[in-house]
Amino acid sequence: MGASIGGAFGAGKVLGNEGLGKICAVIGDSTFLHSGIGPLIDSVYNKGYSTTILLDNRITAMTGQQETAGTGYRINGEPSSMIDYEQLVKALGVKNVRKVNPYNIQETMGVITEEVNKDEASVIITQNSPCMLLRRAKPLEKFNSSLFLIDNEKCRGCKLCLEINCPAISWQAGDGQTKDGHKRKGVVFINQEQCVGCDVCTQVCKFEAIVPGVK
Repeated sequence: MGASIGGAFGAGKVLGNEGLGKICAVIGDSTFLHSGIGPLIDSVYNKGYSTTILLDNRITAMTGQQETAGTGYRINGEPSSMIDYEQLVKALGVKNVRKVNPYNIQETMGVITEEVNKDEASVIITQNSPCMLLRRAKPLEKFNSSLFLIDNEKCRGCKLCLEINCPAISWQAGDGQTKDGHKRKGVVFINQEQCVGCDVCTQVCKFEAIVPGVK
C-alpha cells in the first residue's frame, strides 16, 4: 500500500534513459497522504523522472470510505480543512503538475503521454472525479447522459471495452455473428443496475455498438 511511487522512482534509477516513456505510478489520494508523500520527496530530491497519477477520490476508496485530511470532513462528520493536492505536490518541489478529467480518455492519455516522456518527476491529478460510492459528493450529477446498452447486432466481441475495467461491463461467451456477418466468440453485456452513464465505454468502442438506453 503506497509502494507505487517509490517503486517507480527505483525503476527509473535502474533503467536510466531506457525507462523514459515507460514508468508511471498510480496512487489514491488517501494512500498518498498515508505513505506517498515521502517517496515523492525522494523522487524529486534524487532527480527521478517517474510520473505519478494521483486519483483524487475525495474519500478512502479502497478500504471503507473513511475520512482523511483530503475529504474536508473529520471522522465524526464535522466539516474541516481540506488538502489542496496541487499546492501540496508543488510545495514538495514537483515542477510538472497537471490536472485531467479522467472521463475524457483522449485528454487523459494525451497528458500521460506528454508527462511520462519528461526527464523529471511529474504529477497528474484526476479532478472532478469523486468515488462513485461517495453519495455526499453526488458524483452521478455530473453525468447528464443515459445509461448504456450493447447493440448485439454491431458488437464484434473485440473486448476492448472490457479493458476499462468498468464493474458494469461483463463478457458473455458464445458463438454468433453481427448483422453484417462478422463472426464472434461472444458479446459484452452492460448491467443497468451498475451503469452510471459516464460514457467512457462509448469512447473506446470502434464499432458504435454501445448505445444510449434508459435515462
